Parts: sequence; structure tokens; C-alpha cells
Amino acid sequence: MAPSLHPTEYTHLAFVREIAFHLGPPGAQHALKTTMQRGIDPGLPAWNAHLLALAGRGRFDAAQHVLRAMESGRKIAGRALPSPTARTYIGLVRVCAANGQEEWARKFLEQLAEFQKEDSLEDVPEPKTQRRRPKTVHVQVAQPVATPPSSSQSS
Repeated sequence: MAPSLHPTEYTHLAFVREIAFHLGPPGAQHALKTTMQRGIDPGLPAWNAHLLALAGRGRFDAAQHVLRAMESGRKIAGRALPSPTARTYIGLVRVCAANGQEEWARKFLEQLAEFQKEDSLEDVPEPKTQRRRPKTVHVQVAQPVATPPSSSQSS
């Protein structure tokens, strides 16, 4: 198969979303595990979709369990689960807030803070930014309008 035809993590995301919609979170989890057992990494977006499907159906404890497995790098079929990002946690917080589950939203925010504390950010290289020349801004200052001299009345 030509490399351009190989599925990407976003291909897996599309399938996991549809499976979660039609079969629920258990179907999505089965699809993810089967994909990994076949030696294919579905990628973080597909796992995020599974987490959001769990939370969207009110299974916050199951979402937290999967999230903890992702944080610890648990392996399925010899492949480690992808590490969550801040976007993973924020998505869960948004679903919780939308469903009126403030307590779970707070728990996921605390879990994010805890995970970021444990995660060594020193090993992560700084993103390379391209230096840009500052934009030249031309400002035209209006000239003050001359006021006529005040005429003093002499008596």
C-alpha cells in the first residue's frame, strides 16, 4: 500500500468516534485494543475520543481509570498507551462541566496538575520559533493647529 494511503491517527479517530457513537464506549475500547493487538498505534486523538465517549455517557470513573492507565504508560499488546496532554484533561473538564458534574471537573483539573507535576518538563525541548522581523509601523502624527493669537482689549 502506498504510504499516502496508510491510515493516520486521525483516520483512527474518525472510526473510534463512530464506533463510540453506535456501540458505546465498550465498542470503542474493543476497537482500540484490537488495533493495538494488530501492531497499529491508533494515536492519542483516538484515545481522547474514547475518554470523551466515556465521560459523555456519565462514566466518569471509567474515564478516570483509562486516564490513569494512559498516565502510567500501561501497555496493551506490548505497546504503551499514549501519554495524555493538557488538551486531554481540558476535554474531560468541558464534558463534565456541560453535564453539570462540577465535582468531576475539579477532579480532572487536579489530576492534570498532579500529572504535570510528575511529568518532567525539563526533558522536553523548547519549540523552535522562527524569528521574525518586527513589523514597521508608520504613524503619522497630526500637526497641531495654530490658534489665532488672542487679542487683548486695552482700555
